[in-house]
Amino acid sequence: MDLRDDRSLECTVHVVLGAAAILDGYAGPALLVYTGDHGENLPSDHDGLQGHLAARDSTRLAFVPSFVRRNQVMADTGRPQLALAAL
Repeated sequence: MDLRDDRSLECTVHVVLGAAAILDGYAGPALLVYTGDHGENLPSDHDGLQGHLAARDSTRLAFVPSFVRRNQVMADTGRPQLALAAL
């Protein structure tokens, strides 16, 4: 399970980097939003839980990575700064 999880993460990194390269090459303003769907209980966690969506889960499953990446064209519009200023 740990090896499969590691390989899944490597695949995710490969896909996200490919999408980021497309985003950076795009001539218009663009955003890339990434959010994982759930975490995973692994044997290496040593908490007795394995897999996901079981009768008993850890809080680890509820915390997922997420980020927003913008290309330089989007940054130059000033829109990200305006949106963040409203927060």
